[in-house]
Amino acid sequence: MVMKKIRAKKSIERIRPYVPGKGISEIAKRFGFKESEVIKLASNENPYGTSPEVIQKIRENAQNVHLYPEPSDVSTLLSEYVGVDEECIITTPGMDGLIDYTLRAYISEGDSVLITSPTFSYYEIASLASGGNAVHVFRRGFEVDVGDVMDNMDNLDRCKLIFICSPNNPTGNTTPFKVIREIAESFDGIVFVDEAYVEFSGRDMISSARALPKKALSLENVIVGRTMSKAFGLAGLRIGYGVLPPMIMEDVKKVATPFSVSSIAQVAAKTALENIEYFSRIVERMKNTRELLYKAPFKTYRSEANFVLMNVSPLTSEQVFSKLLERGVIVRDCSSFYGMGDHHIRVSVGREEETKKALDIFNELFR
Repeated sequence: MVMKKIRAKKSIERIRPYVPGKGISEIAKRFGFKESEVIKLASNENPYGTSPEVIQKIRENAQNVHLYPEPSDVSTLLSEYVGVDEECIITTPGMDGLIDYTLRAYISEGDSVLITSPTFSYYEIASLASGGNAVHVFRRGFEVDVGDVMDNMDNLDRCKLIFICSPNNPTGNTTPFKVIREIAESFDGIVFVDEAYVEFSGRDMISSARALPKKALSLENVIVGRTMSKAFGLAGLRIGYGVLPPMIMEDVKKVATPFSVSSIAQVAAKTALENIEYFSRIVERMKNTRELLYKAPFKTYRSEANFVLMNVSPLTSEQVFSKLLERGVIVRDCSSFYGMGDHHIRVSVGREEETKKALDIFNELFR
């Protein structure tokens, strides 16, 4: 019997697969390094890891992984941390889970999704997978331009969702609250604000909205997404969360995957939130180390995230990326980001000693 080729839906054909950063073991094996000799500054992880208390709680609860996760008080702790009502919090399998749930709830075949680019490439992947049309609105000097966004909103049929990453990946800059507010108040769809790197920034949506009179901003169409992968060092456990208005919460919960946040992830998140002081110290240390990256022998951009964007012209990002790999330093070649071009790399903040060693190699190779 000859099997017919099973074809994915047409929207899948337009997807460019996500390009992850290189791993330590891969580079160590390829170039003959010990794994301890490789410096990974590519994936915006917390280089110090999570807290000892979190590790201990994971060990203590590992015996229960044969059971489905039960409800926990993670949402309560998150609501206290963020400063919103618990009913506004939903936990998800990473930030990606919240993105998927939102698209699942609101995007149908032929709907348009605006993406303020260059930015996190998963917005496009998830939008196309849902059957939507991913429309890129290019930032001007990496800044979101209200006029450009509104022009696209008005000229597109069935524009349902806008993605704004702030601080933005890979550029590191935040979008001012007044810009997001103006867009939200002019749009009858959903504005999804991705604040994955908010702990490394000096401003955020929730605090900005709270500082104004209630009538100054309606959050009825704004989703704020966050994650515990970055500042809290839980990237391997995939736990994110969203701050959602009531009507959107009701819709998103209907399409959420059952038991999507593992029991171990819940325990880790709860313990991390009970040890905020530890992570606050780590964040401050990383922000101080971030200053070192501005001394690289390339044009650098001020960042409010745990990474720094660099323009390596006249060299290409691939040339610099490959040369650094040969010396055991992994950075991110940004040419895979839509509209980013071929001359930018993104360098994550590492431990201070790692960052200094990487800078020495930068200067040796490219000064």
